Amino acid sequence: MSSTFNELQQEVLELLESSFDAGYDINSIKTISSGFAVFDLYTGGLPVGAPLVLIGTPGAGKSTLAQCLCAKLEQQYKSAFSVYVDNEFSLDEQRMKLLNIQHALVKVGLTLEEIDKLLDNVTEIKKAKNITDPTLFVWDTYANTMTDKEMKLDDPTKATGWKVRLLGHMLPKMIAKCINHNIAFIIVNQLRDVIAMDSYITPAKELKYMPFGKDMPGGNPLKFNAFTLLYMKNLGKVQDAYGFSGSKVEFLTVKCKKRSDGAKFTMIFDHSSGFDDIWSICEFLIQEKAIVPAGAYRRFKDYPEKSFHLKDFKKKYLEDSEFRNIVTTVFNKHAEQILAKLGRSLIVDDNDMESAETDEQTTNTSNELEQLVDSVTSSTTTNELIESNATITETSESSNPESNDLASKNDSSVPF
Repeated sequence: MSSTFNELQQEVLELLESSFDAGYDINSIKTISSGFAVFDLYTGGLPVGAPLVLIGTPGAGKSTLAQCLCAKLEQQYKSAFSVYVDNEFSLDEQRMKLLNIQHALVKVGLTLEEIDKLLDNVTEIKKAKNITDPTLFVWDTYANTMTDKEMKLDDPTKATGWKVRLLGHMLPKMIAKCINHNIAFIIVNQLRDVIAMDSYITPAKELKYMPFGKDMPGGNPLKFNAFTLLYMKNLGKVQDAYGFSGSKVEFLTVKCKKRSDGAKFTMIFDHSSGFDDIWSICEFLIQEKAIVPAGAYRRFKDYPEKSFHLKDFKKKYLEDSEFRNIVTTVFNKHAEQILAKLGRSLIVDDNDMESAETDEQTTNTSNELEQLVDSVTSSTTTNELIESNATITETSESSNPESNDLASKNDSSVPF
């Protein structure tokens, strides 16, 4: 009887998934580079419009990854800015400086309804200012967000289930806004233990690669509308040979519409500056056995004459063009092997594998962009926001008369 019941559960869940996914055309969702080569390889990049959902164990770096993605977006697009709903109270000015986040609006303690209104304002500003570069909207976290109704009740438990129902109504509309206005949408969430209905019935696994016995707040609307759902797990500190204080973080693609479900990859998390693209590439090459031990040194398997101390990898990558070219070549070779199963091609050059330098002229507009961010935090109407910032786009465009190669390249989907 238990087996029959679970089969019925699964049939219902498949019906629900098809219904929720109908909210947007999966094939129409484009992806842009996250700024992290390994992340892009396994996920297909940062989806625009449809949500990227991050879940995982405490301390796995979910919020930090979202924050690092804000910084990476700014480095790739001259008119990019981020909106960060910080209901975890994890992003302050000092943290923004450490992560090199310059153009971000941070709002704390918003309700679900207020988050939706904030997104409305952002779309109006982008439309009025003709900002076509991607914007990143981060909601951190869903689990710590309340609704207006819950805030008004003396006992919020009286509104149990209301937030999920409201999310099911609002999320498809929020996704549509993000798709139409080139906004990447990240939702950070938590994990919780699954509660069985009784001791004889094991709850059906709604997502095949969800960690056993775990679930996440948000119910089916959040699970089935997610374009990419990543589970993050801290594997512990990196070895002393890396030369800095950091951790290895394992990612599992619980759901990934651009690539495949169930894939695992590792990224390196520097405790002071967040996730590091170059060190993550190094770890990838080590795991692929493209970098092998050579006594007290390491060397490239395909280039045995090129040996180096592991702790010098990043420095050599940044300063030695021959070394960087070897890394690019070896990375592409192994990345193509991984993607061969999916029938996809890989095109990566140096600009994809390292953070793009911010155009010096672009930095001259930081004050104007900060005014845009500050104005959104005020209680003025959308029209007032648009009028008060009428010069920002013109200033940004005039300070950058020539097209930015990296920005132009990244206007399309990630090329692999």
